[in-house]
Amino acid sequence: MSWLPYPLPPQCKVIITCASSDTAHKTLSQRDDIKILSVPLLNDAKSKSKVVREYLAIHCKCLDKAQLNHIVSSKLSDRPIFLTVLANELRMFGVYSRLDHHLESYLDALSIRDLWSKIILRWVKDYSWPSEQGTKSESGDNETGG
Repeated sequence: MSWLPYPLPPQCKVIITCASSDTAHKTLSQRDDIKILSVPLLNDAKSKSKVVREYLAIHCKCLDKAQLNHIVSSKLSDRPIFLTVLANELRMFGVYSRLDHHLESYLDALSIRDLWSKIILRWVKDYSWPSEQGTKSESGDNETGG
């Protein structure tokens, strides 16, 4: 966290999300210009589904009941950061036919870090320029013209 100036200017607000086990948390909690807020885990399905529904509603999106129940019953759903990161990613799908495939993959995440890895891989696939090598191998061609 050496990039973060000390002390922070009074007009500066920075929001950093991390687990209490992260080194960032340890570093930040030693600073007297940082206010640490702990976000409690969500224990009931109603609260979990409310987070997802309200986040998606801001973007005029929604999920069907089965999709929402699948999210709420996932192992990481007690973490508000998981629900909001997931909802933010799901809102990006204009074509909901792809949603179930991605939702299943994201819900298989073993940790928040694993979720981010899956999301970033999707970003790379969807938004990166294909390389010459990647284009040839994807099309079935090889260097010998086969």
